[in-house]
Amino acid sequence: MKKLAFAGSALFMLASMLLSTSCNNQNASQPVANNANDSSALTIRYIDLDTITAQYNLVKDFNEVAIRTEANLRNAYTTKQREIQQQAQTIENKMRNHGYISEQMAQADYQRLQEQQQKAEAYLNNLQQKAQQEQLDQQFAVLDSINNFIADYIKSHPYDAILFKSAGIYMNPKLDITKEVVEGLNARYTKADNSKK
Repeated sequence: MKKLAFAGSALFMLASMLLSTSCNNQNASQPVANNANDSSALTIRYIDLDTITAQYNLVKDFNEVAIRTEANLRNAYTTKQREIQQQAQTIENKMRNHGYISEQMAQADYQRLQEQQQKAEAYLNNLQQKAQQEQLDQQFAVLDSINNFIADYIKSHPYDAILFKSAGIYMNPKLDITKEVVEGLNARYTKADNSKK
């Protein structure tokens, strides 16, 4: 069974696309330095996505939901497996104790067992697909939230670029705005009622 925690690489790729789109849209109307070699005119900051996903309360809440979902999947798998094993044991006991009057009756029980196995497999696959879709929806919700925050943030902080820390070999710690972004995200976040999930 696949772990339902946030996939860092997928999150990074999606966030990269969203944030670069946001920054490009925000800066499309701003003038660019005439001299391409004049990097002193650029104001660049960076954020650490790993830190954001570790400290952003929305992600923490989604991770709690993912843990509950994974536990529910394990319980469902165990329950269905137990039901099938019990049915198989019943058939075996009947065979051992000559409980079948005819071969047709035994075949009918085996047929029902196979149908039960197929239904259990379909049920568990459906649960797994729903869990995966829920995880994707949560990832997009997180990325959308970060993207919206950066779009608002950039209006009052006229940076030419906000990069991911992982995008460079070295980043001057003075350019790190991760803490500020995390605080802003958490200040805007209102916890949803996930108790029913």
